[in-house]
Amino acid sequence: MTLRTISTIAIAPLVGDVADSEYSWLGASLGKLLTEHLAGAGLPVLHYNAVGEATLKLDQPLPLDEDGAEAVMEALKLSKLVAGGFRLKDDTLHLSLTVTAADATSAPLTDSDKTAAFAALVERVALALVRRLGFPADDERQKRLRAVPRLRNFEAFRQLVRARAAWADEDFPLALSLVQSARELEPKLEEAAEVQIGVARAASDPTAIRDGFERWAELAKRNGRPVVRAERLLLFGHWLLDQGAWDEAEDRYKTALSVFRQHGRRLSEAQALDNLAGLLLRQGEPDEAAATYRQSIAVYEMLGSQQDIATASYNLALAYKAQGETGSALGAINRVLSIARQLKESGLEAAALDQRGTILARSGGVQGAQADYEQALKLYEVEGNLIGLATVKDHLATLHADAGDHAAAEALHLEAVALFEQLGDAHELAVSWANLAALYQQMGAYDQAWDYAQRAHEVFTRLGSGMQQVTEGLLAGLS
Repeated sequence: MTLRTISTIAIAPLVGDVADSEYSWLGASLGKLLTEHLAGAGLPVLHYNAVGEATLKLDQPLPLDEDGAEAVMEALKLSKLVAGGFRLKDDTLHLSLTVTAADATSAPLTDSDKTAAFAALVERVALALVRRLGFPADDERQKRLRAVPRLRNFEAFRQLVRARAAWADEDFPLALSLVQSARELEPKLEEAAEVQIGVARAASDPTAIRDGFERWAELAKRNGRPVVRAERLLLFGHWLLDQGAWDEAEDRYKTALSVFRQHGRRLSEAQALDNLAGLLLRQGEPDEAAATYRQSIAVYEMLGSQQDIATASYNLALAYKAQGETGSALGAINRVLSIARQLKESGLEAAALDQRGTILARSGGVQGAQADYEQALKLYEVEGNLIGLATVKDHLATLHADAGDHAAAEALHLEAVALFEQLGDAHELAVSWANLAALYQQMGAYDQAWDYAQRAHEVFTRLGSGMQQVTEGLLAGLS
């Protein structure tokens, strides 16, 4: 085998002594559990799906033979690969693992215990793996290992395995029933709530999604993990935002922000500020949004995170534009362009060019705006970025409309509408409808203008968007 300098570890799905679907899922879940324990202990371990995906791509069956292990290690650039199997007999779980390194395979690491002692067995095996992989098992590492959420009830673990299998088979009612069973067996089981969210999303069940998020965040709090709870509240807030429950999303963002500040998590604090500012901007509060973005940028500058500075500065430019502060908006967006080009981030560069175009167009710089839009379109086309293409087409259409070229403007607006419909972004689709309504009003096509303005107004009202004022003005003028 060739020597590798990257010290990266992965765990393969374990292979059971029974060749059936449930045992395959059980082996994969045991590999996942051990991966989470090693990650919690601070080892450089890849995501638990990495080896499974590599074996499928390389057409290497489990259990891996020597050639299969070599192929997977080469593909994933691993320094060490953990693999092995399990046997379940008479309420006793037997584990047997090997560690394959660049030049050797270890003797099997074996352990077993009654399923009633499942948590202790997993922690014991994880600690033995830490040592076998060449890492010190000092007090600090053992403390971190013990802090990993424990799954004490093996039958609850097995019910979750069955739930994942049912989810994969798209039997969503069965999957949710099995999640409930796992939760009854082990009420503090955080993973049950996580699986519930995934299944409910696949089943398009908003009630179950909401319940899952609430449980997932609350369980982290009950299990003494406040920062994890805050991270989950941000995810909950994102989902609520997509559902149009903006006030509830704001509450989750503010709670998460408070927790991050209490625990000195500066990067997470800045990200929560960004989320909150974005919501404020959608709610039509550009002054508050700009102040909040400035707070996040100050944190990113302290941390030296150029990518995050660029993203937040882009959003700050939007807030300044909404305030009518053209000079400040241009200053912020030019900073984004400078960073994007330094980092060779073409997607970010395209977004910045598009926004600079809208700022220039508002201040009479039509030629500069058109040049920026056309360059942004080229970059987005190369990337295949549909939402970027839709946004720029909408902006370019408005430029054509202002120049009196209504035919070109209509064609571009309709292309943007079709893309936003495909993407399913309700708010941006409504913005595009409002733009199209304004165009039809200019053209004297009042019935079409009314139809699109009314559609947009209904969406903005449902979402509580500050854009309601725009459509109210359109409808008043048309009436």
